[in-house]
Amino acid sequence: MKDLLSKIKFLEAAAPAVAAADIEGESIDLQGFESCVFGAVIGAGAYEATKKVGLVLEESDDDDTYTAVDAADYDGDLTAVAATIAANEYRLIQYRGYKRYARLSFDVTGTLAANVLLGAWVVLGNPHLAPTA
Repeated sequence: MKDLLSKIKFLEAAAPAVAAADIEGESIDLQGFESCVFGAVIGAGAYEATKKVGLVLEESDDDDTYTAVDAADYDGDLTAVAATIAANEYRLIQYRGYKRYARLSFDVTGTLAANVLLGAWVVLGNPHLAPTA
């Protein structure tokens, strides 16, 4: 088996939380890495038709002013999850942009049921210097 552990860095991108409102993701400093994949989980729950959870991928040069990432600079599905989902929904989003900072946030429309868990992580890969830990 080849070593992967020393070639990636795994970070929390949005602390798991039972959410009823938007969650702003953590700022992820991409300096020193050539690849980045965010993972998100949207917990099972009964949403009403007018309530949904979307994902927002943003980027920044200065970790202060964030803008939405152009569709050409990411791979994955950011579309909102609406209505009732019976099982957890998982999404992987690869950031391919060139900014130093990125973050993945949750955009909640309406108020969700109290049992809806949201959370995200990020895996940074292809480090300039390894091992990463």
